[in-house]
Amino acid sequence: MMRPLVRLALFSILAAALAGSVRSQTQRDASEQGQVPVDTQLTLDASSSVQKAGIRAVLLLECSKTRMKGTGFIVQGGGVVTAAHVACGCEATDISGTTPLNQTVRFKSLVLDTQRDLAALVPSERLEGGLELGSDSALPMAQQVNT
Repeated sequence: MMRPLVRLALFSILAAALAGSVRSQTQRDASEQGQVPVDTQLTLDASSSVQKAGIRAVLLLECSKTRMKGTGFIVQGGGVVTAAHVACGCEATDISGTTPLNQTVRFKSLVLDTQRDLAALVPSERLEGGLELGSDSALPMAQQVNT
């Protein structure tokens, strides 16, 4: 016969494992339906408007040819900037992006600068929003900056 404390511990472990399984399946179901993942929604709910714009501008990028993954961000005008090593060895059509709102983004053009480890991607469809790049040539002292 099991002691009550041992029985409670086993029950707790089983309940935690089941909860994790249910949550993972729920997140997969949301992803498959194009809904916002729960974690993303919680992050957006806890963020200021400036932070929300930054969160929405980030993409998870993956190259189907090299299996390289990385992040990029949408800039005003609709382009996407990432590191060249993320896109190296790929054509624009090999790369797909996923937004925090679980939307897929395809690309039609890619420009690499391996010396600076930068890449610019042009999406097949116009992307709204994006981050405004600041100038480093005349940044006044004590200017507020978001990264």
